[in-house]
Amino acid sequence: MRRRIQAEAGIQAYDIYGLSEIVGPGVAIDVPARMACTFSRTTSTPRSWIRKAGEPLPDGAEGELVLTTLSKQAMPMIRYRTRDITRLIASPCLARRTLRRMERISRRSDDMFIIRG
Repeated sequence: MRRRIQAEAGIQAYDIYGLSEIVGPGVAIDVPARMACTFSRTTSTPRSWIRKAGEPLPDGAEGELVLTTLSKQAMPMIRYRTRDITRLIASPCLARRTLRRMERISRRSDDMFIIRG
């Protein structure tokens, strides 16, 4: 769908990750190098956690994205569980940005189908 939108509109589309509970859009944004979404420096500290054990995972391991806000004063979030499953990347991207990045969200930890019968 992205390729079709880009081709028909003559634009370059980028992923922008956000949650209304954190700061809305702008928690992380895709860079032109298309390696992963880079987190905003002032928005949050990203961590990836093992869902059942509640323990942090090393960078590169798939887990639930957990965020702590750095700039919110009225309603700070501490270890906010997003339910989004991704991988965190600490190495610099091709654009030489050194902030942590995340791969596209692969799925949610709370997705379910409700089937009658």
